Amino acid sequence: MKRFLFISGAAILLAILSAFVYGYEYGITPNHIQVIPFVEKIKDTTLFPGDYFVDTFKRFPSVYPYIMALLSARLDLETIHLILYAICKFVFLIAAWGLARFLFKSKRRPSSLSSYSRFHLL
Repeated sequence: MKRFLFISGAAILLAILSAFVYGYEYGITPNHIQVIPFVEKIKDTTLFPGDYFVDTFKRFPSVYPYIMALLSARLDLETIHLILYAICKFVFLIAAWGLARFLFKSKRRPSSLSSYSRFHLL
């Protein structure tokens, strides 16, 4: 349990550091620009009448807009995306740790990596 708490704490700190280093922007990525009108259309069907792009939503292959529309009844979209961004960063870092642990099963973590790098440079 202590180990999991340590790994979780490290993942949280790295996720926060990542946000400071790389930043966080809402509504700038192409995915946000594409999905936000769909979410708004689900929430209010009178929006965007005759808009060809929004009409393509019927063939959009994701439940993401529906889930976001459901969640946005309680919170605004900006807050929901920030929370999901933080959760995804955390899960990604935990998965990366698990993958590294699976690939490098050595009990001597730091020394084995440093000996590898010394060997690799020779």
